[in-house]
Amino acid sequence: MKKLAKYFQIAVVTPNRVNYRDREAHYASGVMTCLRDQYWSWLKEPETNPTDLTGAMKMLVGDAIEKQLVSFVFNQLAADGYLVKTQVPIGGTNPLGLNLRPWHGYLDIQVARKIEDGSWLKFPIEVKTKSGYGADKFWNKMEIDKGYMLQLGLYLSELYKKGGITDGLFLYVLLSDNHFGDVVFIHCRFDPGTNSMYAYYYEKSDGSAGSLEQQVEVTEAFSRWKKLDEALEARREPVGEYKYKYELTPEFLRELSDAQLKKLIDGVAVTGDWQPLYSRYKDKQLLVDKIRPERTDEERALARSEYRRRHPRSKI
Repeated sequence: MKKLAKYFQIAVVTPNRVNYRDREAHYASGVMTCLRDQYWSWLKEPETNPTDLTGAMKMLVGDAIEKQLVSFVFNQLAADGYLVKTQVPIGGTNPLGLNLRPWHGYLDIQVARKIEDGSWLKFPIEVKTKSGYGADKFWNKMEIDKGYMLQLGLYLSELYKKGGITDGLFLYVLLSDNHFGDVVFIHCRFDPGTNSMYAYYYEKSDGSAGSLEQQVEVTEAFSRWKKLDEALEARREPVGEYKYKYELTPEFLRELSDAQLKKLIDGVAVTGDWQPLYSRYKDKQLLVDKIRPERTDEERALARSEYRRRHPRSKI
């Protein structure tokens, strides 16, 4: 039984998609990943923090949900004139005339619906999952990750060039105690005139719906990749884009909640961007930036001072 458990963990964390490691093009799904991380990945630098069991299990659950949605849910729509494909390869170059490496990705789900004139209306669906506090927060206020917006925007920009398709959907599946199994559809549209992608409408599984106003310029992806390609050509490591630790200025400390301050004081939290925390090159990033991952005694003292300013009688 112990051997089975060990083999299970090894199997879960072992990558099963060849294209994830063999870089021949930029990845649409990783467009907002730190340029320095992308740079090391292109050069096949060894990862200092490969995906652990927890991270791999989260991805496995997301993949399982996507496969079940396709095999059980969407395929039942065939009787109503729908056709469904999954993991459809897509990719291209760019519309800016830049000398860039190509990019590629995979449409999670591509749906085609037969309409009155006998033609097929096609649109992509990107499946995303959110769990825990993030799921609850998203249910109350739908703010789509910029990387996701650019990813779907890239797909729609290419689908428009090849077939005039401008509309797509995000399907968010929520996995928290308060919203386990709830889903949110986000309607999006690509505007070829401005090369922008808009999220303009949402529908929730509780029957509520409403308008959204979120936008990205798809050309931002190509601008980022241009910087990366130039760095690769010059073998010059890009500057890190995200901060593992924010500087504890008085202004920043006053924006934190009491609970966040207590975590800083106890040394159990580091307040910063989430990207370096989950980076597969986290230790390498910290080494290059000469950052100590924990809070120093001086930083904890600053947090304690702010807490006492708010609560003069506190013995913290």
